[in-house]
This record gives sequence, structure tokens and C-alpha cells, in this order.
Amino acid sequence: MTETLVMNISALIQEQSIINTNNCFITDQGVDFTYGDTENLVQRCTTVLQQNGIKKGDRVVTQMLNSIDFILFYNAVIRLGAVIVPVGFTLKAREVKEIIEDCKPVFFIQHKSVMDNHAGEVLFDGPSLIVEDNELVETGSWTFLPETATSNAIVDVLPDDPLGILYSSGTTGLAKGVLLSHNNIRTNMEAAKTCYEINSNDRTVLFLPLSHCFGLNAILNCVTCAGASMNIMRKFSLPALIQILKEDNITLFFAVPFIYNLLLKELTEETVFDKTTYFFSAASKLALETEISWENRFNRPIYQGYGLTETSPFASYVPRGKYFPGSIGIPVADVQIKICDGEHHIVEPNVLGEIAVKGPNVMLGYYNKPDLTASVLQDGWFYTGDVGMYDENGLLYIVDRIKDMVIVKGENVYPSEVENVILELPYVEEVAVYGIPDSLSEEKVRARIVLKKNATANELDILIHCKKNLAPFKVPSVIQFVTTLAKSPSGKILKRLMREEDMNGRI
Repeated sequence: MTETLVMNISALIQEQSIINTNNCFITDQGVDFTYGDTENLVQRCTTVLQQNGIKKGDRVVTQMLNSIDFILFYNAVIRLGAVIVPVGFTLKAREVKEIIEDCKPVFFIQHKSVMDNHAGEVLFDGPSLIVEDNELVETGSWTFLPETATSNAIVDVLPDDPLGILYSSGTTGLAKGVLLSHNNIRTNMEAAKTCYEINSNDRTVLFLPLSHCFGLNAILNCVTCAGASMNIMRKFSLPALIQILKEDNITLFFAVPFIYNLLLKELTEETVFDKTTYFFSAASKLALETEISWENRFNRPIYQGYGLTETSPFASYVPRGKYFPGSIGIPVADVQIKICDGEHHIVEPNVLGEIAVKGPNVMLGYYNKPDLTASVLQDGWFYTGDVGMYDENGLLYIVDRIKDMVIVKGENVYPSEVENVILELPYVEEVAVYGIPDSLSEEKVRARIVLKKNATANELDILIHCKKNLAPFKVPSVIQFVTTLAKSPSGKILKRLMREEDMNGRI
């Protein structure tokens, strides 16, 4: 009889605390936490959760800044076999409430500053824990933590047991939760290690949100698995990032295309990257122009990877030392990728089609949404909605997106969600939201609005409503009032034509 594999991703911290006890793991606001420190604190946080009745299978929502605090509770939750639901700290009250209503957590953990941003609005009526932002880094503990842990046991889980739910807005404007298993994360960490060739001597800076699959799985969990270290930024700040690059020994650098374009535009000191040997980009397509400019300026390439939250996120990568400009490389180990037509038949090389992925990285499904899951998961294949192709050498390229999703600084924005918020305004008749590139070759959210007859409104009215109900990256950067929206004979709004008009006008 084959032995059933049991695993728990939180065991990585415990293993590293034995192998690399005194090695730095996390630097948060200038304070170092070793692997030994971290394991001790995880055990004590786990005790707090046990005292609150958290058990295997329970959902626990966190809304916290990037920090050692988040990392401790992330590991404590999954150590108990519970399901972590990390929520972005920029999300507004209505967005958080929607997620809570969908996943029905038993516990809610928030940073104090994040709670204060909700102006006292109650998001969850169950038990919760409010964590002071700077208490741990300033004092080494929290007042609510026991001096010692009651147990250091880690709950056994099976490979397909759920580890976490990562939420993004669906094409209908409603939140959809991507349910990922322990095996999804384990295999993706191994894929990332192979891609980066990371080891315990490496160090990175993490500024991507830990509520995002890139920051959480492709960076944090991979760094943990490798016994490496990181300097964590609570919020992204270009001056703060440059200061870290100057003062710290950053060997690996991970960013979304927006950040690379921003650095090319704003950075005046090339020497900040003298210690950095590897650059990696994912979450949205990196323009070939950016790749070429970066290599010309820093004499080192940016390696690309491809994936989605639904693929944990790694699906393909460009092997280190085998740079292929413009390509997203080859499938990661044990993963298959095919390019297919509308009937899911594989197309020939150099022919565009939909990218489909199959392997241990593919999600369990969308939480509480069996119909949506069935629409994208068929015969083990996940149909991504992205358009790409293989060339004659077997290299993958991503060309476009089938869906209307806009990517702002690596964050997914679904136009229908923004449209639904704007349509709540009583004087709005119609709205079309879409993305256009800006000067950094990143996308900006744009809205065209038709007002009801005899109604009046200005851009500020729209922005105030959007900023109240949407995370900042979802708020339109440009609002245009028009008399009509371009439509097809069947009445479908033609965003493609609007985008082309804007691009032609900008150029």
C-alpha cells in the first residue's frame, strides 16, 4: 500500500529554525528576526489561536501590513490546519465585508492602523484580534502573547487540504476566492527555487503585497523554503526602496513591470544594484522595450515568469542563465501548458490561442463557486483567458488577455467591479471602464460616463464615491463625460474602440 503523504507548509519555519537558528530571516523596520526567533513567536501565536478555538478547516481572515506580524500569524493559522484568507490592507470596508460574507471566517486579525482607516465601521461581528503596528518590532513581543507556547505540534494535513483563499474581483464585479492547497504551495515553492537558483546566502527586499500570490507564494514562501532572508517593506516607497538597496546586501530583486519602469525613469544612481545578481518580473506582461532598456543600463537581464493566482502562481519561467528576450520561457517542473483554439484543440507553433495549464500548481477551485470553477477547469486543465503562443523552439510568449482585466502596478482590476460602483450614483446612466497604457508602459484605469438626462456631475463627485468604496489602485485615473458609448449592433459596449481612440489621441 502506498503511504499517504502528509505535509504542512508551516513546518518550513520549524525546519529552518533547526538548520539556520541564528540566521536572519526577516528585517522589519530595521529590526532583525532570526529563524529561531520566528519559530518561537509562531508557536506562541499558535497558542493564542488555539485559545480562541481555531481548528483545522476554519477560515481566518487577516488584514495586515507587510510585516513580521503578518508572517507570524500566516504560519500560525496554517500550522493548525486552518485556512488563511489574507486581505489587502488598502481594501475598503465594503470590499472586506464582501469577502467576509463569502468565506464566513471564525476569526479576524487586523493591524490597528488598518482598522482605524475603516473609521470605526464594523466589518466582522465575530471574535477578532487587533494588533498594534509597531509593538512587536519595538518590544519583541505583544501583550497578548503567552510567555511560552503550550505546544509546538504541527497539525498534519493531506496534499489537497486547503491552505488559503486569495481573493480578487471576478468578471461580474463580485469577489471570487481562489482556493489553494498545501501541495499547490509546496510544488510552487520548489519551482520558484529552481527558477531563481536561490540559496541560504541570498537576500531580497519584499515590497509586493503579501495578500497577492506573487508576494506571498513566489517570494515569501520560496525564501523560507531556501533558508534565505528578506528586508520587508510595510508599504512601497521609492525613496525607502532606494535607501534599502544602498545599505543592504540585496542579491535577488523581484518586482512587477510598473516598478521596473518607475526605476528606469526615476533612478539616478546605477550603483544601488551593484550587489544584485538576479532580477525577476511577473504579474503582468513586461514590455520588450523595458527588458532591453534595463539590460543596456544595468548589464543584467530581467527574467520573466508567468502565472496566475489560480496556478499558485508559477506556470512558466525563463531559466536563469538562459535569457530569452520577450519570452515567458518554458513550463515549470511537472506542469503542462498548451495553446488551444476556441474548441480546446492544440494549435500549431506561432499561432495565437488561449493558454491552458495543467499540473500540481492548479487551484482546487473558486471557493463557493462550483459553476465558475467548472467553466475554467476541465479535464484537469485550467483555461486562463490569456492569449499566447509557442514559437518553433518551444518558448512561450504571452500576447494579450481575452478578458477585460486591467493590471495596475501588478494588481488586478476588473472593470465591471468599478462600473458597478459608479452605477450606484443616481445620476449615472451608463459607464465603461477599461485600461490604457501610461508613460511607464503600465495600465491606468479609465472611465467614460454617460449622465442621465438633465443631470449634472463633475469628476470630483465620481472620484469621492470611488475612493470611498474601492481600493486606490482600482480608482479611475481619468474620467471622461460623454453623450454616448460606442456599441455594436447587438448593444455590446465596444471598449476596444474606446481604447484605440484614447491611444490615438494620446499619441
